[in-house]
Amino acid sequence: MTSSVSSQQSEKEQKSGPKVPKRNTPSISYSALKHKVQKLERDLVQARKREKITTDKLKRALSSERKLQSELSFLKKKNLKKEEQLDKLTHNYKVSIKDLNQSKIKLAAAMEKGSKCDQFRKLWEDEKRKREVAQTRLHDFMEFSEDKDLHNLLNRMDEFIEGGIKEREEQIRYLDRTRDRAVQSIRILEKEKAINLGLLKTKTVNRKIGERLGVFVDVQNMFYAARQQFSGRLDFQRLLNLAANERRLHKAVAYIIQTPDIDQTNFISLLTHCGYEVKSKDLRTRLDGSAKGNWDMEMAMDIISFLPKIDVVILVSGDGDFVPLVQKIKNEYNIRCEVFGFEHNTAVDLKEVADVFHPIGKDMILDSVNDRGNDHNSTA
Repeated sequence: MTSSVSSQQSEKEQKSGPKVPKRNTPSISYSALKHKVQKLERDLVQARKREKITTDKLKRALSSERKLQSELSFLKKKNLKKEEQLDKLTHNYKVSIKDLNQSKIKLAAAMEKGSKCDQFRKLWEDEKRKREVAQTRLHDFMEFSEDKDLHNLLNRMDEFIEGGIKEREEQIRYLDRTRDRAVQSIRILEKEKAINLGLLKTKTVNRKIGERLGVFVDVQNMFYAARQQFSGRLDFQRLLNLAANERRLHKAVAYIIQTPDIDQTNFISLLTHCGYEVKSKDLRTRLDGSAKGNWDMEMAMDIISFLPKIDVVILVSGDGDFVPLVQKIKNEYNIRCEVFGFEHNTAVDLKEVADVFHPIGKDMILDSVNDRGNDHNSTA
């Protein structure tokens, strides 16, 4: 009996499945549930505010991006215009260079055929006009391009055009010298023709007429050399006339050292009256009592700056420190350099490196007794 009951119970358990244990579910009060709902509402409001702020930021970013895109398209259009003008300017520059080369060819052909001075003048005026046109185009372009956004482009353009202008200036200086030499040759030929026809009494022609001279005098060196060799003073007026020798004097500069105990006002006035530009500096006294005063560096800088405007350099000095300067003038600038100095007071290297060395003799010395009495008042 009992076994049948137990078997029936086991069959019911198998049919109904395993028993699930009961869980204790906590009871939530109405106030706590309301508090949670209010908190969720507050979080929802904060999330909507943050979403609105983010949306506003995105709108502003989108607006600024559109603005930048419009500015970029405007700059691209502007840059395109600049590039067109750059191409136009480059084309004009190449045309000017081509015209210049053609003019050089015409000038060479005219010189070979022995054309007259008017043809040289006409070619020279054409070159000047072309140069002015190129400079005007450059000026107009530089006024047009003032935007900071194209700063790098303008710098490259500036370097390109500046190099072209320097090259053209060098070519114009070459044409200037060529023209002067051609005019000089025509004058010499005319003078020789006059001599052959018996219209002039002179029998020789100075073929250096027309050369542009630059005379640079180291007064201190010349003063002490003249006093040591001839016990006199150098005649600077005769020196200038001898150096010029019927050539064109472009510049004459005298460099003097002033000392506090010697008044050189009269001497400076004399040099100015003779045609010199006078440059002076004070004698420097060292702490040990010795003194120093020379113009070597300043003279070299002045001579280099005048080289594009002269054909011959006249250096009046015996100082051997000028040897590198003379070598530079001859080798790099292909300009003649003549040296005037006293035979026994001029450095041997300076004599050898010069194209011509002119020794100063006693005929260039003021050696009167009256003149010697004024040495302290009128010499460097």
